Formats: sequence, structure tokens, C-alpha cells
Amino acid sequence: MMFSLSRAGYAPARFGRVSRRGVPMSALLVSTLGIALATVLSIVYPDASFTLMMAVSMFGALFTWMMIFVTHYCFRRKWEAQGHGPLRFRMKGFPVLTLLGAALMLAIMVTTMFTAEFRMTMLFGVPWLALLSVAYFGWYARATRAEPLEPHAG
Repeated sequence: MMFSLSRAGYAPARFGRVSRRGVPMSALLVSTLGIALATVLSIVYPDASFTLMMAVSMFGALFTWMMIFVTHYCFRRKWEAQGHGPLRFRMKGFPVLTLLGAALMLAIMVTTMFTAEFRMTMLFGVPWLALLSVAYFGWYARATRAEPLEPHAG
């Protein structure tokens, strides 16, 4: 994953480099560290490691879906504000259903705080998101800027 992210410009370039044999060693080492951390976690906390890893991955899935709803809403609003014609794909119930979907994803995330098994979802997910946001705004966002939306030529 780090190799692909690097090649797309979303991770440091060193993770996109390959050895003479075509192996992305830096990206492979980062992945190996993740596996090693999961192994240590399962040894140190055998009764809680699976639940903790599920809680962390649950935050990623829930947050991703919430952001899909949010970006869908923002895209359609920006498209209209720029004076483009109507989109080919009509969504019945927009914007109510889009906002409802985002609110429900947020509600599910909040309710994990009240479930003993999934309390770690927010306790680990929010700080991790904050760290990623700082990294994004510190390195990547300065190098890019938003372009106007263009109609699809196809």
C-alpha cells in the first residue's frame, strides 16, 4: 500500500523506489513493522488484541464512509455553484439523504464510546486521524491547490 501511495504522490518518494530486483524494500519494511506491532500486541495483550485491532479498523471504515457522504455533498454543491449543468446521475433525496447518511455514520462512531468492546474505536481513531491531518497539512496540502471542477468529457 505504501508503494502505491508513494507512486501516486500521497506518501514520501522513498516508499516508491524499488531495488535492482524490483522489490519496494522501504514500503515492505513499513508493512513489516505493522505486522510486527500486531504480533507484539497479540503476545502482550492476548485477550484484547483482536478487539483492539477490530476497533481501530472499524474507525477507518466508518470514517471513510462518513467522508464519502460529506464529499458527495460538497461536490454537488460546488458543481452547482460553479454554474455547470445538471449532472447525468440524479440522486433522489439529495441533499437530505446524503446528510442523513453522514449523520448516521457519525452517530455510529459516537455510540462506540458507549460499548466496552469498541470504546477504543474513538480513543485510538481520533488521535490517529489528528496525526494524519497534521502530516497532510504539513507536507502535502502546501504543494497542491484545489482546481475548478470540470465536466467529464465522456
